[in-house]
Amino acid sequence: MLDSNDALIGQFLSRGREDKATFYAVFMIFESYYNMNKPEWINQENKEYRSNTEKRFSSYFKKYKSLWNSVPQNDKMQISNMVRSRNVQEGMYMEAITINDWLDYIEKL
Repeated sequence: MLDSNDALIGQFLSRGREDKATFYAVFMIFESYYNMNKPEWINQENKEYRSNTEKRFSSYFKKYKSLWNSVPQNDKMQISNMVRSRNVQEGMYMEAITINDWLDYIEKL
């Protein structure tokens, strides 16, 4: 998902559509946040996979952090609600850490 999202963002940026690139970068950050807060993610049997994925996402976040920072809080809340609603409907939602604390953790990887 990160690779295809990264390619999509690259296409938007190359076409001068920073607004679209920003939306998809922020959308993927929230998507990853909610996915990495699912109960199965915490399962210790998946520790190696989880660690590798978090490191890979850390690179993604660092690449698009400036886009993340450029989005007003109200817009982030709207995008978050879109992603969160789907996760709640799928019955796979669990918020064990705030997004800001999680991003601080991810950025240190």
